[in-house]
Amino acid sequence: SVGVRQVRIPPSSPPWKLQIRKIALKSNLRNDLTSIIASAINESKVISTNQLSNLDMTRNVKEGSDYYSSAPLGVGKILGPTSSPQQLGSQILSKINAPSMIDSVVVDDAGFLQFKIKDDYISSQLHQLSSVSDPGIPLQTSKKSNVLVDYASPNMCKELHVGHMRSMILGETLSNMFEYNGDTVERISHVGDFGVPMGMVMAEVMDFHPELTFEKLPSPSHLSELYISAKKRFAENPQFMERAKDISRKLQRQDPSVRSTWDLLCEASRRGFNELYGRMGITAKERGESYYAPLIDATMQDLTNKNLLIQSEGAMIIRVPEFKGPFVIQKQDGNALYSCIDLTALKSRIDAGFDRIVYVTDALQKPHFAQVFCIGKMAGWYDKDQVRLDHVPFGVVKEATGKKKLSSRDGSAEASLLGLLDEVKKHAETLIQPSVQGKEREQLADIIATNSVKYYDLRHPYDYNFNLESMLNLRGDTASYLMYGFTRVQGIRRKSTRNFDFSKLDPPRIGVSQERVLALTLLQFFETFEHSLKTLQPNHLCSYLHRLAQDFHSFYEACQVVGSPEEESRMQLVVLTERVLYQGMKLLGLKNSSVM
Repeated sequence: SVGVRQVRIPPSSPPWKLQIRKIALKSNLRNDLTSIIASAINESKVISTNQLSNLDMTRNVKEGSDYYSSAPLGVGKILGPTSSPQQLGSQILSKINAPSMIDSVVVDDAGFLQFKIKDDYISSQLHQLSSVSDPGIPLQTSKKSNVLVDYASPNMCKELHVGHMRSMILGETLSNMFEYNGDTVERISHVGDFGVPMGMVMAEVMDFHPELTFEKLPSPSHLSELYISAKKRFAENPQFMERAKDISRKLQRQDPSVRSTWDLLCEASRRGFNELYGRMGITAKERGESYYAPLIDATMQDLTNKNLLIQSEGAMIIRVPEFKGPFVIQKQDGNALYSCIDLTALKSRIDAGFDRIVYVTDALQKPHFAQVFCIGKMAGWYDKDQVRLDHVPFGVVKEATGKKKLSSRDGSAEASLLGLLDEVKKHAETLIQPSVQGKEREQLADIIATNSVKYYDLRHPYDYNFNLESMLNLRGDTASYLMYGFTRVQGIRRKSTRNFDFSKLDPPRIGVSQERVLALTLLQFFETFEHSLKTLQPNHLCSYLHRLAQDFHSFYEACQVVGSPEEESRMQLVVLTERVLYQGMKLLGLKNSSVM
């Protein structure tokens, strides 16, 4: 492992001693090459690009080629079996004209077009980046959207567990990415503070726990005990069940007689949430189900006016053509279900002017949100050309064996998030030298732990096995590896006694292969970010940052920077690596320590 000799909690941005100017910048190699291919296909007249579903370029790992395109194969599929991808590739190749960017293009035996970018072009693009004064990498965007991201969203009266972690981490990262893209973002935690489950716990407290007050609030673990007790009583005692439902109806009507108990439980829950939010860097604003209570009647009336509501055995349902079963929004007893709340929230958000709404929940809720979106469309609340709705699903966290969900020690519930973080933090301390003690040691261990949990989670968009050894591996695809790479980059800059004004220097010279590989990877930040945002999958950004750290370590081992004749040129690569790592880790919600 790598010891820590010095610990300093970093400022919000890295220290910059460089005298550099700020420029607007937009660079995307993949998009540029895709445009070149599209023009060549149209000019060759073999087919119209409108008939092709995909023209994307793919980064190549083969030596001698930087990107490849399968366009000739796509054209061949449309033209039929008699066409030859190699001949089509040659026809397209003959119309490619980008002398300043492309060094060579060849058609391989399979019919793929293999592109190599000119070193001078890579160098000039890097020089533009190194002349920017931002601590990270600025992004020039065109159209801005008004985005709402709905994430975290735990239920009141329940301790946060591992399932909440996934929504918290993914939602926060997507919010960061939208903001970096230039969008206006509202981060909302749609907490469950309404309905029968809430009424159930309120009845438990009102009838059996008069000792609980605002001066003596229950802890998160005590809240979970209250919930378990209330749930058991609800299942076994019909009188208690009816009382819980009655309290729930009163809460829906905003009856002041139940307000104080509701406030007490919400405040107790909120304190537990905020402790973990602070530790995890979660910035979502609470806007629970109760926020939409005054709007429920108007939503129901609107659905009635549009002949979408159907009464069925005393309940209110909606039939969605694409789905078999009914979408129930109100029970026979008059209690509005969470489905009704979600419809009300959707309408409210669209009416508020959001043109993109993103829901981050577990994959099991995918059918639910598909129906919510369909009903919104059926009701005429939005036009798909004007408002975009997304559901971003995620899988479950399993034990290291992969056989079952990660759970509490007794297996009775999902693992506590607080307990999980504390366990990772305890193991993270083994990466720190014994000479580092006290508050510094605790702070650094906490940074390593939270970074490790976040990065490991973001790497896996679907189900994954929770493995502490893999999560904290300093040589693996981990947050620790990125942190180590960042401190190594900073170490090179600290060793240099020179101040560089990169705007006055020549573009970096690309000599040895390690310089070229690192330079090209640096330029691929923009296309990777764009792809991650387009797919709403930050795991692509994780993979890119890991590759960048690997390419930098290879460069570090092969190329002397400080004191070499190439110091001016190579320092541009060093500084850009620092900036891209900083920007990428910031998007993922990861912190940096100054030395590892």
